[in-house]
Amino acid sequence: MHYSPPANGSQGVLPDGIELSDEDIYDAMRLTKTLHPPGGATALIAVIGSDRVHDLGFLYALVPAGLGAVIPLVVALLVNNIPDTRRYPEIWF
Repeated sequence: MHYSPPANGSQGVLPDGIELSDEDIYDAMRLTKTLHPPGGATALIAVIGSDRVHDLGFLYALVPAGLGAVIPLVVALLVNNIPDTRRYPEIWF
């Protein structure tokens, strides 16, 4: 991978940081048997994102990425529990 600093004068992101972010997240997903490619994209955006993304810090994982998981879950819970014939999830742990 060829690295050239950004034209705006900021330090930019080193290619090793990009490689490690995806490598680490995919290794974690393989170990937990929860492979989900958008998870790698989330890690990649956290590394190569703009200064606005970097300014969020760990909040980036909670707000855009976390809400992206919570909102569909809430919708699924509402939609699947409206009719009396359906229950989601069937078993709560």
